[in-house]
Amino acid sequence: MTSQPQTEKIFIEERFSDHLAMLQSAVNWRLRCIYRLSLRGFSGIHRVALLPGMQLSYSDKRSPMLFHAQAPKDSVTIAAIADTDGYTFFKRLRLKPGILVSHDDAPYLFYNGGSSLSACISLDKTRHPDLAEKILRLQRHPLEDPQNSLYNVIVEAMERIRHVDGRASSDLLFQRIEDHLLKKLHALFTPSVLHRAASIHKSSSGEIAAFSTIEKFFSHMDGKFDSKELAALYGISPVTLQKGFRTLTGFTPQKFFRILKLNIVHSELVSTENEKYTVSQIANRWGFSHMGRFSGYYQELFGESPSETLSKKRPYNSIKSNCVTRREEITT
Repeated sequence: MTSQPQTEKIFIEERFSDHLAMLQSAVNWRLRCIYRLSLRGFSGIHRVALLPGMQLSYSDKRSPMLFHAQAPKDSVTIAAIADTDGYTFFKRLRLKPGILVSHDDAPYLFYNGGSSLSACISLDKTRHPDLAEKILRLQRHPLEDPQNSLYNVIVEAMERIRHVDGRASSDLLFQRIEDHLLKKLHALFTPSVLHRAASIHKSSSGEIAAFSTIEKFFSHMDGKFDSKELAALYGISPVTLQKGFRTLTGFTPQKFFRILKLNIVHSELVSTENEKYTVSQIANRWGFSHMGRFSGYYQELFGESPSETLSKKRPYNSIKSNCVTRREEITT
């Protein structure tokens, strides 16, 4: 795990209001294929504290978004979920306040339907292989932490690091903080704590189908998406599929994938590689044939018309060509 970024700072705090600032503030984390899901765009706060063998991260996301995330290289991460609005999941796990979850440094899909608050420890697995192995058990068996004890410990440690002046004279303090956090982590895996297995929401057949559909079509938008045919594929009714999407994301499947496609259109409108194309040509490329409805959907999501976006070329695009390999036409 890379514990030190190029900056010499030990503690970093950044408020972000766009996807580029969000990317830059996620020190040592890799975020890609970032989709906005509402007019609120991207907003929140990231804090990072860097210790010799671990990285502490605090995330306060305040707007709906969907993206691929990847923890610092060669790390295992334990995350304390302090708050969520109910439409939040990573991988196939719906998150709720007061639970502890874990993951390795492989990419995963994260959905934030409104707001979420969490703090995590990314541990260098080469330094602490036994503890890393125990932490990864939480991938299958999250723990209850109803008092947000670990979250509070992480936040308090970050506050101590924030107010330290000078690195050389503070090495001993940083090591003491890290040792304290390691002790807290080891305490999670005693028999008296392990019995607190979190009661995880059992996904309905509609939600399972929704998870599978999102994973399948997130980066492969090809051919026609027909909700009736998809429901039949999973052996459920269209109504069950619609309900599964609504309880999981807050959207119908048609609206969910339309929003993703609008993000792709936006990414092409801001790309200098597409200067020779018109708005209608780009929209048609992604299945929007009725320009009046398309413009309304677009304005609702981005707060400006497609032609306004086209006239404002940006240097950075959050949805690279490798995020979407094929096109998907959505039908009812």
